[in-house]
Amino acid sequence: MAGIVMEDDVDMDVSEALNYFDEGHVTALQTKLALNALERHAKEEGLEAGQITSLLKAVGSGKIATQASVKLIRCLIPREHVEQEAVLKVISSLSVPTIPTSVKIMLLKWTILVFELLDGEDLVGSLYDVLFYFLDSDSLRPFVCQLLCFLTKREHVMDFRVHKLLEMLKKVHVNDQPICSLLWAYKVFRPDLLTRSRPKSLFGSMENALKRDIKRVQAKRKTVGLQRRFGTNLRASWTPPSKRRRVTGRAVLATSRSLTLGDGRAISLSQLAENLENFELPSQVSSSLDSPMARHLLTVAGDGEAFLRLTFWLEHCLSEVFFSNSSVSSPDAEHILDCLVSLTEFLQDTVDAVQHFFLCGYLPLWDGVSYRQQILQLMTYLRPEPFDEFRETYILPLHRLFCSLDVSFKADVLFCWQRVLHNLLAPNWKRRDGVFGCLLVEDDDVDRVDFIRRFVEYVDGVCISALQVERNHPHIQSAALSFIDAVSDIYGKYEIPLIILPSPAVVCRTVFALNVSATTGMCRILVDKYRPAFEKVDKMNIEYVEITKQLNSYIVDLCYALWRKSAFYIEEEFTFKTLLYDIPQQALSALQIPRVQDALLVHTGITFLGLIWDYLQTQQSDSQSMMHPRRIPKTHRVAYLNFLREHNMEAIDDFLSTFTTLRS
Repeated sequence: MAGIVMEDDVDMDVSEALNYFDEGHVTALQTKLALNALERHAKEEGLEAGQITSLLKAVGSGKIATQASVKLIRCLIPREHVEQEAVLKVISSLSVPTIPTSVKIMLLKWTILVFELLDGEDLVGSLYDVLFYFLDSDSLRPFVCQLLCFLTKREHVMDFRVHKLLEMLKKVHVNDQPICSLLWAYKVFRPDLLTRSRPKSLFGSMENALKRDIKRVQAKRKTVGLQRRFGTNLRASWTPPSKRRRVTGRAVLATSRSLTLGDGRAISLSQLAENLENFELPSQVSSSLDSPMARHLLTVAGDGEAFLRLTFWLEHCLSEVFFSNSSVSSPDAEHILDCLVSLTEFLQDTVDAVQHFFLCGYLPLWDGVSYRQQILQLMTYLRPEPFDEFRETYILPLHRLFCSLDVSFKADVLFCWQRVLHNLLAPNWKRRDGVFGCLLVEDDDVDRVDFIRRFVEYVDGVCISALQVERNHPHIQSAALSFIDAVSDIYGKYEIPLIILPSPAVVCRTVFALNVSATTGMCRILVDKYRPAFEKVDKMNIEYVEITKQLNSYIVDLCYALWRKSAFYIEEEFTFKTLLYDIPQQALSALQIPRVQDALLVHTGITFLGLIWDYLQTQQSDSQSMMHPRRIPKTHRVAYLNFLREHNMEAIDDFLSTFTTLRS
C-alpha cells in the first residue's frame, strides 16, 4: 500500500530527536522514532551534558507517556560528565503531581547511577532539606535515602533529622534497610548521637543494564569524570555489588609482589628509574600494599585510576572485616592493618579510606586493646580538620578510653599525640597536591596555627590529668616530656609564629617528682629549647610579653628551689610571681617540716638522694663515717654538679650555670 508509511521505513537522526523533544509537540509515532534514534546514539556515543539536561526538562513537563518517559530516562547515558542542573530538574520533578511515581523512581535511580559523574555537589547539596522531605513517600524512600547518603556531610547530621528517622522506623519496620543505612551514615559523622550498629546489607544494585551501558561509554571515551575526590559522602560503601565475595584476611591481598613492563617482562628495582613510562601496575592494585616497588610506582606514576581502585578496595575490605558481622580471624585483620600502617608510613601521610572511613567509624567502637599498636600508628598521620570536628571524631573516643584504661594505654596515647604534632610541624606540612592527590585526604580551609594551639592546649590538660591519676608515674612523665619537647620546637625549629609553654602543673609534677630523669628532662627543654626560641622573639611584640613573664617565673622558681635554698619563699622586692609553689605560709607551717625551703635542693632533695649517696662515697675514705647530704660544703657543690654531668645529667648543670651564679 503506497499511501501508508510504515514506521520501519522512517528514520530520524539524533539532532531531529532532540529538537522533537524540545518542541514539546508529542505524538506516539514520532515519540517512538525519536526514542529509537536516541537509544542508538546514546549506547554508542553517549550524550552531552547539555543534551541530558534538555531531555530531563522534557520528562519533567509531564507531556510524555509513562512508558516513553522511562525509556527516555534509560537513554540518558553521559558521554563525560553530568551538570548539577540536571539533578536539580530531577528533584523539582519529584514534587510535580502529574508525573507518575514510576517515572519519579526511574529518575532517582538514574541520579544514583550518574552521581559519580556530577561536575560538583554544592548546588545539589543545598537541596538536602528538600530531599529529606520526600522520605515520607513510601515508594520514593529507598532511593531518596541512598541519594542522601551520597550527599551527607557532618553539617547535615542534626538532632531533629535523627529523631525523624527513628520515628519513621517505628512506623514502618524496625529494620528498614534504607532508613537504617542512612542512620548508619549519620553515626559515622556523629557517633555520640546514635548507638546503632552497621546494617547487615546496604543498598543493592539497580538497573544493571543501564549501569553497564554507562560504564561502557565512559570507558570508551576515557572519561576523567571518575577521577573525583572521595571525601565525606561514603558513596563507595553505599553501592556494593549485589553478590560480594566474603573477604577473608590474607586472601584479600594479591600475592604478586612484582611489577611488569608493557610487554609483560618482570622488572628489578634498578630498572625503576629507567623505564617509568613503560611500567604497568598489577591487575590487583591491592598488591601495592605488600610490594615496596609497586608503592613507589603508584606514587611516582600518579595514576588516578589506580588510586581510585585502591580506595574502593580499601573501603570495601575494611567494611567487611571491621564493620560487618563476618567472622574474620584476628591475625588476618591484624595483617590488613599492618599493610595500611606500611602504606601510610611510606607516604608519610594518611589516606582517605583510613582517616575518613576506617578511623572515623571504628574509634567509637574500639576497646583500646585490640590492634592498639596499629590503630595508634594509623592516627599518627591524621590531617587537621576544623578542631571541633577533629575533637569529636578522633579525640573524644580516645579520651573515654583514656580515663578508664591503665597507665600503659595513657602513655601510648600521649606518645601518639606527640607524633601527630610532629607530623603537623614537619617541613612538608604545606604539601597539598601532587602525585598523591587522588589518594590522600583533601585539606579543608583549616587555620593550622589555631588548630595546633588548641590541640596543644588539650593535650596539656590530658597530661595533667594523667599525672594526677597515675601519681606521677615515670612512664607518664616520659610521655608528657616527649610532647612538651615537640611543643618547644614550634617556634624555635619550625619558625611557626606560636610559642606555647607547658602549664605550671605539668612543670611542677615533672621537676619536683621522685624521678631525677624527669627533672633533668624539663631542665633540658627550658634551657636548650625555650631559651633560644625566646632569644629570637621580638622583645617589642606585645603578644609575647605575658608568656615571657611566665617563662621567667618558671626559671626563678626552679633556681630558688634547686640551688638557692628559697623554695616556697619569694623575696618581696622580686617582680615575678611564683607559679610552681604558691603555697600559703599557714599551710607550710602546718606541715611541721624542718627546713622546708631546703626540701627540693639539688644536693639535699629526696629526688637526688641516690646520686648524693654515690657522690659522698667518692669523696671520703673507708675510715670516715658517712657524711649527711646537708654537710656537703659549698666549695664541693660545683664539683657535685660536675658529678651529675658525668652521669648524663648535664642539663641540670647547664640550667643552673645559665640562669644563676653557682659560686654565690
